[in-house]
Amino acid sequence: MRSAALIAAAIVVALLGVGFAGASFLRQPFTESKPSTSRIVDRTFVCAHGALGDLPEIETRAGLGIREGRSRWKQLPYAIVATGRSTNAFTQWGSLAYAYAWITAGSPSAATRIDPPYARDLQRRELPVPATIGVNAKACKRSNARVPLSQAGLSGGAASPFGDELDCSTQRRFLIRVRAVLDSPASLRARDSFLATKVPVREAKLAARTLNGKALVYAETFDSGKTRLFTANPCVPE
Repeated sequence: MRSAALIAAAIVVALLGVGFAGASFLRQPFTESKPSTSRIVDRTFVCAHGALGDLPEIETRAGLGIREGRSRWKQLPYAIVATGRSTNAFTQWGSLAYAYAWITAGSPSAATRIDPPYARDLQRRELPVPATIGVNAKACKRSNARVPLSQAGLSGGAASPFGDELDCSTQRRFLIRVRAVLDSPASLRARDSFLATKVPVREAKLAARTLNGKALVYAETFDSGKTRLFTANPCVPE
C-alpha cells in the first residue's frame, strides 16, 4: 500500500509540473522567427522574361577582377545573367536593374566597379557595386528544381578583364541557381526589387538552365580575381 501511495504521489507531482510548464509557455509572447544566416548562400529560382522585357534570350556578362595595389579592387570578378536591355540608369543599380542574377567575389570599396561600361549613370559617372550577390525578386521566384553547378556540355574558360558578353536563346521561363561562400554569415534580404547582400564573397557559382534541364550558362568567381564563364553552343558573342 505504501508503494502504491508513493507512485500515486509521483504521478500527481509530474502532472502538476506539466501543467505549470504549459501555463508558462502560454504566457510567453509570440515572436516571429528571424531568417537564418549562414556563410553559405544556395538558392534556386525560376525566372520569367515578362517581368523585365520580352526578349526571347538571356545575356551573360562576365569579367576578371582588376586590382589597384595589393589590397584594393578596381573591378571585382563578376558574372551576370540579364535581359540584354540597356539600363535606364536612374538608380544605384545601373545596368543590374535588368539583371536576373549576378555574382562577384572579393571585398569592394566605395570605388570598386563591376560590369563596365554599363555601370554608369545618366552623366556617365561610374556606379559603385550595389551588392555582391543579387537576384531580381520581380522576375524570379524560389524553386525546388534541381540545377547542377557544372560546366558539363558547355564551352568557355577564363573571362576577359575587359568583359565577355554572349546572348543565349531561351524560352520565356528558365532556371537560375546561385551559390556563394561569404566572408561572414548573412542572407539574401529584400532591397528595392532584389534579394541581395553586401557581404564580401570568397567564391560564388551561377548556373542557368531551361526548365527541362538543358544547360545554358555556368560561371564561377573567386576572390583571387579569377572568373570562369561557360555557355551553350547556341550562345553567340554580343
